[in-house]
Amino acid sequence: MCWRHHLDPHLAALSPEYGPFNRCGPDKHHDPTPLPVQPAPAEVLAQLTDDAGS
Repeated sequence: MCWRHHLDPHLAALSPEYGPFNRCGPDKHHDPTPLPVQPAPAEVLAQLTDDAGS
């Protein structure tokens, strides 16, 4: 199989205007904006055990 047949479809999906690599290029790079994070509710954390799988 030719690299062109494998690579072209992947690059087409990765590098369009809204693809995951849209902010990267030979002349530019922008760090992504971090996703917002919220702490887990106390009732969820209370269900977790301290021992790993016992």
